[in-house]
Amino acid sequence: EERPADGEWHATPDGKWLWKGDTSSDEIVGHFFAHAVYWDLVAEEAERAALRSAVGRIASHILDRGLALVDVDGKPTRWGWWSPEAIKVDPDETGLRALEILSHLRVAHHITGNARFLAAYERLAKEEDYARLSRHQKVNVPGHVNHSDDELAFLSYYPLLMCEKDPALRGLYLES
Repeated sequence: EERPADGEWHATPDGKWLWKGDTSSDEIVGHFFAHAVYWDLVAEEAERAALRSAVGRIASHILDRGLALVDVDGKPTRWGWWSPEAIKVDPDETGLRALEILSHLRVAHHITGNARFLAAYERLAKEEDYARLSRHQKVNVPGHVNHSDDELAFLSYYPLLMCEKDPALRGLYLES
């Protein structure tokens, strides 16, 4: 396809590929969901190194930048933010964003085995109260429905529930 008309697109240095800038949390949610399902159900050993590398790079990028997805301009993307300071400012986003990043970090640990991702997950879940916050990921003004948020939640729940074995944390997620 020719260069898409919408969004922010950048060419690779060799000009052979386009990549999307201002990446949304929606895209990250979809990638982590797909990587987790592919890892568990499809990936053969030869593919696992590439998956470990890709998931590790994405999760490290987010952690290294204060729980934000930072674009080439050095600024967080419009929707790529999950830090406690950012999510607690916007009550409409708090629970869903808590759920998303918990799922991402749990998947990153599941696929890479990197203890850094598990430590960040546990800190957010317990010390920053993200596990409890995720219980209310869908609290809206009556009559306001955003089905894309429902999709983001379900794509985040599946891998989180598949990976989480701690009964207390799992119980909070199931309450949600």
